[in-house]
Amino acid sequence: MNTQETKTYQELIETESEIDWDSKEFWNIVRFYLLECPTVKTVKKEKRRRSCRGQTLEEYGWGQTTPLKNSMTNSSLNLTDFTSCGDVDIKEFTKEFTPPTEYCVVKKKDPTSANILTYIRDSLAHGNFYIVTCEETKIYIFKNVNTNTKEQNAEIVLYEETLLNWIQVIKAGPAAKKK
Repeated sequence: MNTQETKTYQELIETESEIDWDSKEFWNIVRFYLLECPTVKTVKKEKRRRSCRGQTLEEYGWGQTTPLKNSMTNSSLNLTDFTSCGDVDIKEFTKEFTPPTEYCVVKKKDPTSANILTYIRDSLAHGNFYIVTCEETKIYIFKNVNTNTKEQNAEIVLYEETLLNWIQVIKAGPAAKKK
């Protein structure tokens, strides 16, 4: 039996988290999710972008009627949905998840794809992410923490392959789904 099967994500973070600074995949993920992070265009914040290099989801063709969330979960390797933990502490809520499970758990009531992208971006920007290997699969763990309250707002655990798939899905737009 592989000893990693019994470890929690927190145990993997503490013992096996390592960033491969020479990895092309790592830098593709950082470039897209940090520097080009897509956001939702709103009436109040018409010009708001996370980065001057980024595009809005609408500019990629994703809008209110196009199901980016479904496309993202469908292109994941074992993620079924984005989950709200409500008032339950995220650490408590996620403690039952074991590697190699993928999950996106947030405090927000109805998490959207834009929320998930923002949490990933903020985790990268603040260095609050970890990369572990489980069963020969690179897994990224993003923890978003409110800097004022120190309360964790999100914990997102995704395979490297899922993150790379999402980049392709978002950039291709909804038209690619219909082909």
